[in-house]
Amino acid sequence: MDEKEKFNIAWKKIKAKSDAVFGSAEDMTASEADRVLEASGIDTEELRRAAYKRIYSAAQTYWNAHKELPPRLKQALKVLRPDDLPAQTESEATHQAESILDRVMRPFTLQNVGVISYSYRAKKSVSSDDQAALDRLEEKLNRRLRQKERSDEQS
Repeated sequence: MDEKEKFNIAWKKIKAKSDAVFGSAEDMTASEADRVLEASGIDTEELRRAAYKRIYSAAQTYWNAHKELPPRLKQALKVLRPDDLPAQTESEATHQAESILDRVMRPFTLQNVGVISYSYRAKKSVSSDDQAALDRLEEKLNRRLRQKERSDEQS
């Protein structure tokens, strides 16, 4: 058995153990992958730009030969395209704006607020039980907001 075969066998064993402990990479969502990469000290935006640059370079060979891009290459260019590049279409501009707004507003969104299922459209007034439930909900939300503000101030 040569060195390459030994390496491949060892690599497969390590990968199997890693998948057993952490789960396989195929099962990971994009947001989980971002968190893992950022926790590892890898700048995901820089990684995305580097991948886009390499894929764009590969796409240029098709464009220079006046050939159509393979579907996966086209999809990779679309997915990895940095947000700060000028938009090529109106839908791309809309997507860029939504992406920027999402990143800016994410810290201000409430997580796990809960589902409210009360309906008062047909009622003329709110019963005392309903008002008490609404008051409890309001107090709970205010407590969460105060806790969030305190944790934001501490960090």
